[in-house]
Amino acid sequence: MKKLLMLFLAAVLVLPAFAACSDEKEPAVNIRPEDGTETEKEDAAPAVSITVDAGSIGGDVYDGAAEAFMENTGINIIDNSGGNREDADIFFSANGFDIAWMTENGELVSVDEIRGVYPNYAGNMRNELMSKSLYDGLAYSIPVSGDWAGLFVNKNVVQECGITMKGKNYTWSEFLADCETIKKNGFVPIACALSEPVNLWFEYCLLNNGSVYDRLYLLEYYEDDTWDKWTEGFKDLNNLYKKGYFSPEAATASGEDEMRLFLDSEAAFMLGNNATLENIVGNADNTDDFIIVFVPAKEDGIGERETSEFIGDLSSGYYITRSAWDDPEKQAACVEFVTWMTSDEVVSGFGATRLTALKNGAVEPDGLTALEKSAVKYVSGASGTATAVQDRLMLMDDSSGFMDFLIKVVTGEITAAEAVGILSAENGLDEEDLEEDTEE
Repeated sequence: MKKLLMLFLAAVLVLPAFAACSDEKEPAVNIRPEDGTETEKEDAAPAVSITVDAGSIGGDVYDGAAEAFMENTGINIIDNSGGNREDADIFFSANGFDIAWMTENGELVSVDEIRGVYPNYAGNMRNELMSKSLYDGLAYSIPVSGDWAGLFVNKNVVQECGITMKGKNYTWSEFLADCETIKKNGFVPIACALSEPVNLWFEYCLLNNGSVYDRLYLLEYYEDDTWDKWTEGFKDLNNLYKKGYFSPEAATASGEDEMRLFLDSEAAFMLGNNATLENIVGNADNTDDFIIVFVPAKEDGIGERETSEFIGDLSSGYYITRSAWDDPEKQAACVEFVTWMTSDEVVSGFGATRLTALKNGAVEPDGLTALEKSAVKYVSGASGTATAVQDRLMLMDDSSGFMDFLIKVVTGEITAAEAVGILSAENGLDEEDLEEDTEE
């Protein structure tokens, strides 16, 4: 159980990239038409059929790109969505236990191995943002887009309080000082509904005391002070509440209530995500009153997180199976399909404000609001990401149980040390486990 938990939690870590290089000549196939038109193919392989399970990526954007791919390449796509993944040559999936098992069984091909034959494979992607396997820490999939979480700022409030936002140089101590200034000026520093699923302040307080590499191990590395990092994270969360930086109704208010405080310029900050952006764009009188910035990080020597590392999810992507890779008739076609479907143009079609691993960022369409442009700038500035830990914790049977627990931690009913002890016990670790880990 301990080993499985460690592997499961390790799934969302952003590990160093292991991009391979090769001097081997790349086969002359149509890897990506930059403008969407058919390009000349030297020594092209005969038309083949490949079986694809689109999974959660399926939809209008996928369908349109897949149709264009077939028209431009002559390669036929057999849709296996809803069927057995084992029957697909390529499938789109989140990284998790099942992927780790398939990797261990040799059923998938790593990006490194593919680049050994096709050096330009996923050349438009940032290696450090690719999701890595639980099994061996290598990348096996090419991502498309995902969710993110950032700090939304009401410019009217901070300007009235005489506060200037500092971008990537904004530190946690400066943020706390600004919250105090905002409070003294009669505003709510932070709009936050603590009872809402996925409390982002919980996520960032943990991230600020660890790193995108170790934050999810949860006591498995007791000898590496992970216990202390989680304890400090809970203390920071409680401190925000104790100092009155959350709204007075934060423990009982709904997300709609706190959003209204923020939109009405009664609160300065709100941690939010893609859905928050859409909410503001759809309901604010003037979206120019808001911007998105990186969540402040603790100063050097206290936390390991860089300010530009944030909570985001790029764990889903396209996988090429070993059976398709070993088939000389399908190999190039599979590479060509994934390359086409993860081109800058296709990825941008899923939304310019979504998180991507594109080196050049998503193609920005005309007509974006200033706030949406702020989101594009925010996601393109990511230096590392980690998915939310909350839904990975095997603490309660449902999210409401976890939120009840978290509110008690925030309000001080449960101390930070007690909270970490409860989490370790609920996740299958006890004192004997910790003693064994320390002795090893």
